[in-house]
Amino acid sequence: MCGIIGVYMHPNASELALAGLAELGHRGQGSRGIGVAKATGDTYIRMEREGQLPLAHPFTLMKLEGDIAVAQERYPTSGSSDQDVDSQPAYADSFQGRIVVVENGDTPTLEKFRAPFRHLHAHTEAEAIARFLAREIDGGAIMTVAIQKFQQTYDGAFSLIVLFQHRLYLACDRHKFRPLWYGRGTHENGRAWYAAASENDALLSIECEPIREVEAGEIVILGAEGAVSAGITGEIVRAHCLFELVYFLGVASDAFGIPAEEFRYRLGVRVGERLRPVFTREDKLQLDVVCSVPDSSNPFSEGLATGIGVPLSFGLMRKHRRRTFTLPGGRHRAVASKFRPSHFRLIGKRALFGEDSIVRGTTIRKLVGMIRADGRPAELHLAVSCAPILGNCFYGIDMKEPSKLIAPGFTDAGVVDTEALAKSVGLDSVTYATIEDMAAVLESFGANPDDFCTACWTEKYPTEGGRHLAEKIARRIASR
Repeated sequence: MCGIIGVYMHPNASELALAGLAELGHRGQGSRGIGVAKATGDTYIRMEREGQLPLAHPFTLMKLEGDIAVAQERYPTSGSSDQDVDSQPAYADSFQGRIVVVENGDTPTLEKFRAPFRHLHAHTEAEAIARFLAREIDGGAIMTVAIQKFQQTYDGAFSLIVLFQHRLYLACDRHKFRPLWYGRGTHENGRAWYAAASENDALLSIECEPIREVEAGEIVILGAEGAVSAGITGEIVRAHCLFELVYFLGVASDAFGIPAEEFRYRLGVRVGERLRPVFTREDKLQLDVVCSVPDSSNPFSEGLATGIGVPLSFGLMRKHRRRTFTLPGGRHRAVASKFRPSHFRLIGKRALFGEDSIVRGTTIRKLVGMIRADGRPAELHLAVSCAPILGNCFYGIDMKEPSKLIAPGFTDAGVVDTEALAKSVGLDSVTYATIEDMAAVLESFGANPDDFCTACWTEKYPTEGGRHLAEKIARRIASR
């Protein structure tokens, strides 16, 4: 999973790109890179790739001069965690000039896609995408046609920003797994400048007014003529990542026409209403407080409290650190340094915590131990804002290894033994939102649930490559 941004026709392009990227830090915390060009005169690209920088002091990258910039904040879901080799931007040289790419996505057919290109330096798809586009350009195609061919060829997820010949090209795959926004800013003299980013909140943070999302299969060009759509290519089969709305998307952002904060709140209300009778005995609620695992779970937990009818309490304080799910290593240490249970709010209380997801179980197991030891609640329950994660993600979320997922180990014939799972992590109970819960909330926004990818919960993969790889993994597990 990654955060990408591009800035077009602004004298402080690199500074704005880095400022916007800081708002996308929750999407990737492995490495950061930027490419910059001048829109007039001879084109030059200067590439800088660095590991995670303090968000307030990315001085090295901000010194780059130019009025066009593309940048990426990366969390490795394919390739390696080698920051120098796999950091973006990636680039390739064509006879018409250098092609610079930042991309958010992944593919279940990585090796097949990379195979035609010799001497690749990176282990991921981004450099191969740049080489693919360069090959098409050298064969006589214009950039829009080259990207259209890529859209028709690629089996997987991508939101893409391409810097080529003083323009930025924005594109999404025909499923639109990942969000990509673009917007317009205004100079003091009234002239326009443009930017694109994974999330609309990143655009707002650099005073760029969001216009809209790039559509599934669409190409948008940011050039001298402004922002111009080059149209939509091929058959569109929408499969927006629902995990974006559940967890990954920044709480202040929208994606696929839905605001993340309100989606999570409505989901909490629905799950809370379902839980109210569970915690009611002899017409009396057997629950004292609802608490959140901050910050991404805050709206869901507020909805839980509303739906159940008990107070929302700050039972867990957060010291702002990087997201533990997106850290390449050391999750136990990260949890201990990031959270602090509130003793006086929890001691002797029957508490229900809201959490956005349980992927590996590493974070929640450590967290429950801390809450038990320091908060000393009488009971400790958990409500999760999505269904149990049973399948791998091949489209950009770091859930590729079946052995690292906690829920499959407690699943028989497709049913998760939540009582045993809760006991294994030290909880009195755990309740998951259901696929039906999530679908109902999507419908409350006027969205069609069939337009969303739920493969990590249902193991129903929307691309041929995903289905083939899932079957291959299942055969491997069955043969053990």
